[in-house]
Amino acid sequence: MREIYRDSDLVVRMVPQGRARRWIVTFESHMMDRPEGRRGFAEVFLATRGISAIHVLARGNHWYQYPGTPAALAAISAALADSRARRIVTYGSSMGAYAAVRFASAVRATGVLAMSPQYSINRDVVPEEQRWQDEARDIVWQDGLEDTIRSCTPTVVVFDPRDPDALQVARIAADTPIEAIPVRYAGHPSTAFLVQQRLVEPLLRSLLQKTFDPAEARRTVETALKGSPAYLAGLARHQPPHRIGLAVRLARKALEIAAPADHPLFQNELGKLLSRAGRHDEALEHLRASVEASRRHLGYVYPYGEALIAAGHLDAAVEIGREMVERAGDRSEAHALLGRALAAAGDHVGARACRARAGELNPAYREPPVIVRAARGPLRALAHTARRLLGRPDHGG
Repeated sequence: MREIYRDSDLVVRMVPQGRARRWIVTFESHMMDRPEGRRGFAEVFLATRGISAIHVLARGNHWYQYPGTPAALAAISAALADSRARRIVTYGSSMGAYAAVRFASAVRATGVLAMSPQYSINRDVVPEEQRWQDEARDIVWQDGLEDTIRSCTPTVVVFDPRDPDALQVARIAADTPIEAIPVRYAGHPSTAFLVQQRLVEPLLRSLLQKTFDPAEARRTVETALKGSPAYLAGLARHQPPHRIGLAVRLARKALEIAAPADHPLFQNELGKLLSRAGRHDEALEHLRASVEASRRHLGYVYPYGEALIAAGHLDAAVEIGREMVERAGDRSEAHALLGRALAAAGDHVGARACRARAGELNPAYREPPVIVRAARGPLRALAHTARRLLGRPDHGG
């Protein structure tokens, strides 16, 4: 491994595997924790498979909007030219997929694998995008890094068409031709499904070897999708409030068939649904297990805090809220969580201060809305699919 670029915002590392002519260029995803000494995106995965790679690591969740980004991309292009690379595939998930799509031409890529990418999170560019507004607030948008995407590079985009990602993918497709691979109910990002079903390596190798067949890829994904834990969990998330029992059964089935390494993810999904169903003791058991197994990943700590509030364990909820603020104090949802816990515990002065801070961090911040019962008619097919997958009789809702 050797470092080919570094500034205060970006680090680029080159990890060759022999005298390679085929390279993957990866870009880090959005991360709530960025520990020192971390590996690049998919670094271990690619190295253990003998695939040469260049990894781009970012200082924060700024969608690579840094003054040094053009220089980093130039360094990558030069290093690949020196290595006489013949095939170059950019690869990323979510924020990393955004970079994989936008910067493919700059590194002379011959292919792109982008999982749940964004066209932009800048509301001036995509006004409908409501996610990541805490991050967007802190970004200094750089000239030239969000121009119209003009690329002849084959761009494979994997995404959930029922997710808000569909809008972003449509914007990408309006700029440049893509090969879309829809993965229903995979959620954001679609990466977890591909990894669980061991589909990432075949996709990458087909792009590296110029054997990618879009029709075959779509058939493979569709075959793997039905009955997979990611699909079942996604189907559970989409159930309306009046079918919460069905949602819990789907999520439980997903956990049962998931690989042990994926248990924290599916324990988290099941725990959130159990909390919504009012089954608080069981919910907290699963959510606590996901937090511990993930080494207190903030993405799992947050729903645990929400469930503690719902269960009335307010001292513990306040403790979790303080942990969120300590570890992610630049995020509005951390202050909002602590505010809700304090309010429930009767500390209304502290709660108001937390809500005010959440509003400062994100002017669009609002308290979570009350879930409104969805219309029953259009959801009957969804319920039928869910019951069929569970092997249960369908009585129409």
